Amino acid sequence: MKTFGRSTAVLLAVHFLSSCVVPAPHKHIYREGVRGKVVDATTNQPIKNANIRVSFESHPLGSAVPANDDDFIELSTTNKGGFAIDGNSEWHWAYLIGPISYPLPYPRQWPRPSEPQRLRRLDVSASGYKPFQWDRNRSKLGHPPDRIYLDQQ
Repeated sequence: MKTFGRSTAVLLAVHFLSSCVVPAPHKHIYREGVRGKVVDATTNQPIKNANIRVSFESHPLGSAVPANDDDFIELSTTNKGGFAIDGNSEWHWAYLIGPISYPLPYPRQWPRPSEPQRLRRLDVSASGYKPFQWDRNRSKLGHPPDRIYLDQQ
């Protein structure tokens, strides 16, 4: 049994010591994406040209830094009421420490990779309808709904 215990300890030590220099592919998310459809709550018909404003926060979870409202994207819905903002992610090399992977910064990201821009708030407004707002801090859902129902005024 002593040999088994020593062998296991040696294997674990080699694994953890070597894993900090093992390069591994890593997918880093720079900005979350969102897509959805805006419809009339009564008729269930799509609402075209509704105004969408998506705000992002770029600090990590648990940070005390307040979210910055300046980082947002505005767009309008299509004739079928749809909207989409594609996320942004890239594959690059990372290093491993045990089971955790950390991205290696590359020249355009020095001194370190940027924190992911997470969706913070989604505002929807359309002429003749009450506005809709989804806020990550106030919602039980971690992501806005795929279908947004607007009530008429």
